[in-house]
Amino acid sequence: MKFTALISLLVSTLLIIVCTVTAGEEDSLVIFLGTVQNIVISPLEKCLDNYVVQCRVDKILSGDIACKTFSFRIHSPTQSGLEIGKQYTIVATRTAEGFVVDQYQWIKRSLTKE
Repeated sequence: MKFTALISLLVSTLLIIVCTVTAGEEDSLVIFLGTVQNIVISPLEKCLDNYVVQCRVDKILSGDIACKTFSFRIHSPTQSGLEIGKQYTIVATRTAEGFVVDQYQWIKRSLTKE
């Protein structure tokens, strides 16, 4: 049980340091191709987004991020439509606190294509 708590803490800490935001860059979109490398269960108290998606940044399509990996929280891999090893176009909005990712953007895109 202690090992799981330690892993959750480490993953949560990594989310904070993976990508930093500099002053004046908030509220801008960043769009990139990313390959899902891992999806980790990492529950937080009073949070419904209990999974962390870890992506490799393959190609920046728009905006600017200074990192090779990008992580974000989701409620459910199934509901988000994400799979390990697959590449996705990821749209993230830069805020003063970091980035916000719509965890359902891939499902929404697949529904509009049909």
